Amino acid sequence: MLTTKNTREDIAKVSTNALDMVLDSLAAGINPARATFYLESAIPEVSELNTLFQNLVTVPRLERVPSLKDMARDSGKEEMPYGLLGYPGSPARG
Repeated sequence: MLTTKNTREDIAKVSTNALDMVLDSLAAGINPARATFYLESAIPEVSELNTLFQNLVTVPRLERVPSLKDMARDSGKEEMPYGLLGYPGSPARG
């Protein structure tokens, strides 16, 4: 979220948005006995693994990901911020 919506107002909504996402998932039928919900920023190992994974994927490969191009375009960004470009390699995307 912070890769495309990073204003002070957007950041203030993070907790509410995270809770709403879980509630939406449960309402859609995701079984909490079979799925794990977690806040990736609360688990240091996620960022540690991301640091390792960043070294396995090239920038040109990431720049070709169609969904990233769409997200950058839809958010009005002329260039992709690294956080958006590097997110597909994140272990949280698992």
